[in-house]
Amino acid sequence: MRLTLLILLLILISSIALVCQENEYTVLTKSGGVFLLHKISKEPVEIFVGDKLKPYERIELSRNGYLVLVDTNFRSIELSEKGIYNLASLDSLFIMKRNSITEKITEFIFTEMSTSEEKNNEMKTLGAVVRKTFSKVEAAAPKIGKILDTVYTFSWYPLLDTTSYIFRLFNEDGNTLYMQETKDTALTLNLAEINLLYDKNYFWTVFDVSSDNNEIDSISFMLISPNSKAVLDDKIISIKNDFISQKSPLNYLIIARYLKSEGVNELAVEYFEKSAELSPNLEFYWGEYLRFLLELELRNEAFTKWNISPFNVEENKTETKL
Repeated sequence: MRLTLLILLLILISSIALVCQENEYTVLTKSGGVFLLHKISKEPVEIFVGDKLKPYERIELSRNGYLVLVDTNFRSIELSEKGIYNLASLDSLFIMKRNSITEKITEFIFTEMSTSEEKNNEMKTLGAVVRKTFSKVEAAAPKIGKILDTVYTFSWYPLLDTTSYIFRLFNEDGNTLYMQETKDTALTLNLAEINLLYDKNYFWTVFDVSSDNNEIDSISFMLISPNSKAVLDDKIISIKNDFISQKSPLNYLIIARYLKSEGVNELAVEYFEKSAELSPNLEFYWGEYLRFLLELELRNEAFTKWNISPFNVEENKTETKL
């Protein structure tokens, strides 16, 4: 009997040791002063994105420090308060995914994010990109995406010295399905009345009534069917329920990345923006937001947001020093 209990105890101890040995934490993103308090080194060692940390290690966050860790089970934790943390004591605080949908999308996003930090080095040139001027009409809607409702407002930015615009909606064969002149920079249509088919690609464009040389690049969209919308709505609700309760930059970014993966770009923009606004001094989240705006060719909006981003603030500080 004693032997059996001893064997069971040894198995239990071995299992716990194995779990602790296998589990590790990957630095997903960080900002400010974040250091590893190593027993061997007397001085704190700076932590970088991609570093692997063990449960028995300790880390220190300075006053402006920010750190996101993800473990081997793709659970995450955000740290932003100044102090010293024992990683072993943080294990119960890691956010556990609650269903298979969030598990799959979170794993995908964390894997992608862990390799995207290098992109922030490219943000030094972003200012030059968003400050470019354009001599044609520019859309105020993503260049491609899914439309969830039959009533939709198409919008664009005003062009200097233009008093009237021509709006044109057409199919993949280039056949015009709807055309209208307007003095406004927005046009609301009931797409059902135009007899658009569900889950098919359509395009729209706008040009200056006095010159079609100013024509906007064609914008692609798809009106999804009620059945597709219901499935998508269920997934979105599931994602939101798992992450929206804790309003943090990372959680909003997870939702934004999921919406982006589903092609619901207009709603994705909202969550990328929320993620950035909750982290006014963190370049990582602003980089994600601004890059997405440029990916959708929303240059005017990217320029506006660039002006209040930490990239522009830092750039202005550098220019002032020079």
